[in-house]
Amino acid sequence: MESLGDGYFSASLSDTTNQIEEILNESREKTGLMIYWKHGHNIFMFFYPGDQMYRVEMRRLRRELRKQDGNVLEIVAGEPLQVGCDTLYPIEVKMSGLPCAPYLLLREDGMIEHLDYTPYFVRTIQKRDEILQWLNE
Repeated sequence: MESLGDGYFSASLSDTTNQIEEILNESREKTGLMIYWKHGHNIFMFFYPGDQMYRVEMRRLRRELRKQDGNVLEIVAGEPLQVGCDTLYPIEVKMSGLPCAPYLLLREDGMIEHLDYTPYFVRTIQKRDEILQWLNE
């Protein structure tokens, strides 16, 4: 990703895919990995469910979803996504005023609606569904 100034950046499908593949390759032994787009830093980052920051982020999403004027408008299950040789299961988070161009690129189907969602990827459908259930309780 390349910064263009004033909060804008350029993104390509190959750059976006390479970021995720690097994370996956460095974490093969960790099955609980969660990869997410970090707005403002314009990169994919990750954490493991045992990390303190994972718990902080999940609580923040849940709290923002419940707030009347929160910036999280919706949290839903996305369709599985193939990245390299891995299948990832996205949790799609719709945030007010925060489009996510890298997710639109990754989906590769041209549906502009994907721009509205920030992805949080996990490696199993079971983990995705557990997290979604907790977030939407």
